[in-house]
Amino acid sequence: MSVYGLLSETAGLLAFCRTVETGSFTAAPRSNGTSPSSASKAVSRLEAVLGAKLFRRTTRTLTLTQEGEALFERVRPILNLIEQAGDVVQSNQNTSGKLRVSLPGEFGRQLLGPIFERFMAVHPGLSLQLDLTDRHADVVRDGYDAAYRVGYADQNSLVSRTLAHLDMVVVASSSFEAIRGKPATVESKRQGDPIWRC
Repeated sequence: MSVYGLLSETAGLLAFCRTVETGSFTAAPRSNGTSPSSASKAVSRLEAVLGAKLFRRTTRTLTLTQEGEALFERVRPILNLIEQAGDVVQSNQNTSGKLRVSLPGEFGRQLLGPIFERFMAVHPGLSLQLDLTDRHADVVRDGYDAAYRVGYADQNSLVSRTLAHLDMVVVASSSFEAIRGKPATVESKRQGDPIWRC
């Protein structure tokens, strides 16, 4: 059977799973916003599409057939994931409060576009305070919720994660180089070569 044929029976799949969980066609609609007759018809239509009986029905009991058990085991986890996906979207929409973030000056300015075009569009309930500074603020003492750093984290008590690796270069104008000269090696520049001190 084509997967698209089964996907067109989402109402039947939902009614089927709710009926299994509640134990009857009468109780299932209460959690699904439908009527007992529509739930029963949706399951009957699903059975017709699958060409298999999913329930053994009597006047007093409703039990799963072997095919019904196999379908429930496979479909219920998928429906759970779909429900969780909806919860994630709703939680994003309901996120509110104040978020205080420290960003390096130049690097932070490059992030302003994505922050306001993407992040704030998804979280309109947030009040965002961005502090752009090259000073390494104390995250806890200064009351930041998060801080972005270029280089190595210097506060080992905090949880940190590498977001990206950036290639860094040392540059100088030709006029500066004419006055100060070139360092012999990159290491000599790191060690404070006197000719590069200002």
